[in-house]
Amino acid sequence: MDNSQDQNLTRLAKGGGISAVGNSFDIISRMFTGVFITHLFKSTATFGLYELAYRLIFFIRILAVPGTNEGIRRFMPIYRADKDRPAEKGLLLYSL
Repeated sequence: MDNSQDQNLTRLAKGGGISAVGNSFDIISRMFTGVFITHLFKSTATFGLYELAYRLIFFIRILAVPGTNEGIRRFMPIYRADKDRPAEKGLLLYSL
């Protein structure tokens, strides 16, 4: 492998590590939030309501951006290869 491939592999590994830390933090913080809510209100029903609201928001978020991730993975390399900066910018703004 040449130097640019090594740099890309290193960048990919760093991104994966950051993602793993973020996912771990999300799981741990949700667990502690659930324990806190259950003990604060002394009710598992309140925790169930919290979990229901969390899941509804989660699914609404998925429905709100159908295919955006796949569109970025598909079209961003094409726009970059064509050096079409306005299309890149438009795709990024749309995805945000």
